[in-house]
Amino acid sequence: MKIKLHEHLDKKIWDKAGYLYPDVTNMLLSIAWAYIDYVRNEYDFPIKNSDIKDIIVFGSITQLFYDKKSDIDMCIILNMENIEKAFPNLDISKMLKLYYYDWAMVHICKIYGRKIDLNFQDYKTPVFEIRYRRGPNYSLIKQEWLFKPDIFSKQQIKQIEKDANQIYKQIFNDYKKLKKNGFKLDEIQTFYSNLIASKRHSTETGQIMNPVYMAIRQFKHKGYIDKLRKIAVKKETDKFVLK
Repeated sequence: MKIKLHEHLDKKIWDKAGYLYPDVTNMLLSIAWAYIDYVRNEYDFPIKNSDIKDIIVFGSITQLFYDKKSDIDMCIILNMENIEKAFPNLDISKMLKLYYYDWAMVHICKIYGRKIDLNFQDYKTPVFEIRYRRGPNYSLIKQEWLFKPDIFSKQQIKQIEKDANQIYKQIFNDYKKLKKNGFKLDEIQTFYSNLIASKRHSTETGQIMNPVYMAIRQFKHKGYIDKLRKIAVKKETDKFVLK
């Protein structure tokens, strides 16, 4: 695995000083608020404008290792108290994410070819108070960096590459075992859950570009995760089809 670091963030999105271009900022805010209006009108979610505490950009697009496949990851930080009162037994973040998938099927949102992925976080949670997703992030509302991209030495990059290659080999070996066993649905689900858990755990130290994260990212970019999802969907669907 070779980690390619750019000298600058994506120049179509970020200016020379490292700030989002105004048209990009305005488009991202429009997308976020359009979705908020959607869940307010369609699902009666009692979200006041004042409940929106921030809207941030995070993920690889805020890092120097971004590539052609990098999405623009956004997170709406909001006060969920009113929604929790209205829907006491609902996992708010999860439902907002699920509804976004439905909304995104109708509204194709892209900026210079990059897809938009929207996430949701309660502003009271410890994760946000410390650092959302443990990596660099940029506030669309404040139009400033909350945490700036990390800088690495050549020696650090080489070590991350070396360790990531070893981890990737193990992930790929586990994938080959899935294939040898005929891609059983329960094994696919366990494999995927373990990947997600490993990825989340790897960022707990506050460093996004770490060997585990980069190995899983490489595995995803090679298309294996999408392939497993398609296989899992087919196997799940087959249970309800008479042939």
